[in-house]
Amino acid sequence: MRNHKHLSCRGEMDFMSKKRERGYTLLEVMIVVALLAVVVGVGYSIYVMGIRAYTMAVRRMEVQQNVRSAASFIQRRLFTAAASDVEERYVNGLKTLKIGNEGFNLKDGTLRVNLNFSNAGSPYNPLAEGISHFDFAIDGKRITVELAGGEEGKDDYFRVEFEVFLRH
Repeated sequence: MRNHKHLSCRGEMDFMSKKRERGYTLLEVMIVVALLAVVVGVGYSIYVMGIRAYTMAVRRMEVQQNVRSAASFIQRRLFTAAASDVEERYVNGLKTLKIGNEGFNLKDGTLRVNLNFSNAGSPYNPLAEGISHFDFAIDGKRITVELAGGEEGKDDYFRVEFEVFLRH
């Protein structure tokens, strides 16, 4: 009996070793390929979504930085200006905020500054890119300025509004 059990175990081992030598069946290979395709597809989708989210976050940060930087620059100029130094002008059809010897206007998404506004031939320099809205209102000694960047209704839209009361 003991021999019989031994042969039985040996017979099973021979069967297992023969199966290993045969390799994988077509069905097993197809299942592995299908599972691999699903895993790669999900991984790629997660990667693409991450890239899109990163790109949008960078765009949003750039717009916010440009709007805040431009607002800060104009606000500093207004803090040191007298009421007589600030006026609204139209230059080539563009509403321009004149503060002392500087002029600010928006053209083609670029907020521009002319550092020598009194000289008619002096050029405008870019102050901030990606600005979609620049407006201001002068009410005596109170100046209200609105700046926005990005596209309204989109994730990258950012708006800043501030008021300055002028001295003198």
